[in-house]
Amino acid sequence: MIKNYESIKSFRKLSICFEELENYMEGHPDNFYFFDMSHLYYMEDTLSFEKKGYENYIYMGSWLVNSPWYNNKMREWGIDDPAKALLEKDNVYIVYQEVDFDTRDFLDYYFEEHYPGTSIEVVDTFISSNGFKYEILKPKYN
Repeated sequence: MIKNYESIKSFRKLSICFEELENYMEGHPDNFYFFDMSHLYYMEDTLSFEKKGYENYIYMGSWLVNSPWYNNKMREWGIDDPAKALLEKDNVYIVYQEVDFDTRDFLDYYFEEHYPGTSIEVVDTFISSNGFKYEILKPKYN
């Protein structure tokens, strides 16, 4: 019973930060955001087509990639290639949750390898009321 309570408490903590992050993104409706899927686990309303707020973000990775829903969402925003869109469109960003068990080196390595002469800059940060920190990242040519 205690284990179940701790699990529910932990899930609620993640839900709160994700709801607040959604509000942040909804406050920037002209921007489009890619999430690092490995750090976001709350997906209860992700596929709710009635949810208005789910219009300007999508997950990187997971089973959603290349699904009809995913492809439609990308088309709506005029995105054929996520990496190119991140570099070429001023309003496309990556949201990365800072965590103790991982770094965002994989993103730096990816862009360095596939797009030499680029770097990833932190253009904004968001800290939820329960202490989760997110970086809003923008790959750019140097």
